[in-house]
Amino acid sequence: LISFQANMWKTLTSIQRTISRQHARSIFISTSLAATAAGLAITNKQAGKDVYAEEDKKTRVSEPGHYDVAFPTYEKIAVPEELKKELEKKFGDRYMNDEASVEMYGKDQSFNRAIPPDVVVFPESTEEVSEIVKLCSQYKVPIVPFGSGTSLEGHITAIRGGVSISFQRMNSVIEVHKEDLDCVVQPGITYDELNMALDEFGFFFPMDPGPGASIGGMVGTSCSGTNAVRYGTMKNNVVNLTVVLPNGNIVKTAQRARKSSAGYDLTHLFIGAEGTLGVVTEITVKITRKPEVRAIAVSEFQSVHDAAEVAITAIQKGIGIGKMELLDEVMLHAVNLNSGRNYAETPTLFFEFSGTAY
Repeated sequence: LISFQANMWKTLTSIQRTISRQHARSIFISTSLAATAAGLAITNKQAGKDVYAEEDKKTRVSEPGHYDVAFPTYEKIAVPEELKKELEKKFGDRYMNDEASVEMYGKDQSFNRAIPPDVVVFPESTEEVSEIVKLCSQYKVPIVPFGSGTSLEGHITAIRGGVSISFQRMNSVIEVHKEDLDCVVQPGITYDELNMALDEFGFFFPMDPGPGASIGGMVGTSCSGTNAVRYGTMKNNVVNLTVVLPNGNIVKTAQRARKSSAGYDLTHLFIGAEGTLGVVTEITVKITRKPEVRAIAVSEFQSVHDAAEVAITAIQKGIGIGKMELLDEVMLHAVNLNSGRNYAETPTLFFEFSGTAY
């Protein structure tokens, strides 16, 4: 392990020195909240009062002392009482529609304000999801699938109300195929829980977008993570899906055979669709052997350009990089403020090297 770390560090040091000589000047990258807010109107609050004109048909966060973020307003679609009664009769205590209970199902971990659904239902099988979707299709009511609520882009915000399908009770590992390096899971299980289940077999699932993320949500957003440099993103790690279509029909997008190329590539059609094309109820994901050896390295640079060049060169040289993250000086400042650490606030690469012990 010591020899492994020393050789890696020697290679990185050599690369860094070469790149630093080639690029004497720094490249400055600045980001602006207003520029990255995707068209959201942001203004300061004035004495806790709304600064927008009355005729501006927007919905806003209006907490005094905070930014005022304008969101588009959509007309909510009423959920018929007949539908509510049918769902309550079918699901009993797995149905809720009181305001206090549904509030959390319309709020993720972003700055977006909560817009809860009218009803939340907790299915326990693909067949039950199909029944819910058929009823919602019959009554023309919107559906919002809910995994664990950790997203940052407002995916679960029920802008038109409707029915939230929560997968908190569909959180099991169905099958583990060690010989084939894959396993079948339900959408409500988080990647942390999946890795705990795989630990006894010596395997792990490499996608890690953020603590608490559910596999179903990771499919919907085609997530990435710190392991992407070695293992790819979510779209590279899904074998097949079981999906309930908007009319309630159930489809399986592919078989488990890796080499099969027959038919449409439906699997990748649904990955990243954010629930707009169907509701995913089962996922077959690739798993991999846990690395025997891990080594960590942190390398500082004069510019983001220098750091990026080192990252590219390290990959081209075939170095066994497990994780690689680039943080600029602004991000390092935020890390120091949040964690109490004292990292140098300069463009920095964080590496994890992983592989076998020999």
